[in-house]
Amino acid sequence: MRICDAVTRLEDAVAIAAYCQALVKLLSERFDAGQEIPSYHRILTSENKWLAARYGLDAPVMDLATGRRIRVPVAKLVRRTLHELEPHARELGSERELEGVGAILDRGNSAERQLRVFNANRDVVEVVRAIADATEPAGAGAPSG
Repeated sequence: MRICDAVTRLEDAVAIAAYCQALVKLLSERFDAGQEIPSYHRILTSENKWLAARYGLDAPVMDLATGRRIRVPVAKLVRRTLHELEPHARELGSERELEGVGAILDRGNSAERQLRVFNANRDVVEVVRAIADATEPAGAGAPSG
């Protein structure tokens, strides 16, 4: 599992945590039931990780689960996995949080938003400002009284 470098929105971090938690539950139950847990060659997983790091949710990775080396966007694989994870998230009480992963896929992740800001004006200061705005909780800058 490749962990994100920096997630600027708290709700995104919570959604990703729910996804990881449900995935661990799914795989643990399969292991406990004596089912085989898929394992893939390190060269293939390393390439997929590099592609995901470089191209984000649009990365054309190999769909290793199918046994074919057809390339599909990471987002498509995540959506497919979400359906498998929903009952596990429900049992864990994190079904609503898991829905946040779909929201990330629909609107884009933090890295995509940062690239959009940078590409719009080529100003790193604007990127930092956008990160700070996304990270700061609502009302944090307002005076208390």
